[in-house]
Amino acid sequence: AVNRMIDEEITNVSQAKNRRIDLTVDIEYSTSNEKIERAQDILKEIASGNETIEWFKVFLENLAPSSIQVRLTAYTNKTQWADFVEEKSKIIFQIVQKYREEGINFAFPSTSVYIEKEMKND
Repeated sequence: AVNRMIDEEITNVSQAKNRRIDLTVDIEYSTSNEKIERAQDILKEIASGNETIEWFKVFLENLAPSSIQVRLTAYTNKTQWADFVEEKSKIIFQIVQKYREEGINFAFPSTSVYIEKEMKND
């Protein structure tokens, strides 16, 4: 029997130069247009103020059933797992702190129920 390597590229994460942080933040549908813009700006400010982030993009991801989704995709030079999760955790905490300070409310799964009034003919 002949042993041969599979013709596939193997990625060694420990050799990577950066790792991706991908965060989606859900905000309430009742958020004003100005605060939706501010929600995006906050993510941009956090990412641009972080010396470990080498590239990032902030955008509106989706109109989900219970929220408007704002997304941050960023690449950090923290490649060791423990350092990476610590950096990601710091960023999440900054987002929570800044959104709360500025009155941008996080959304959670919810359902609106509308009850139809019965019309009475007198």
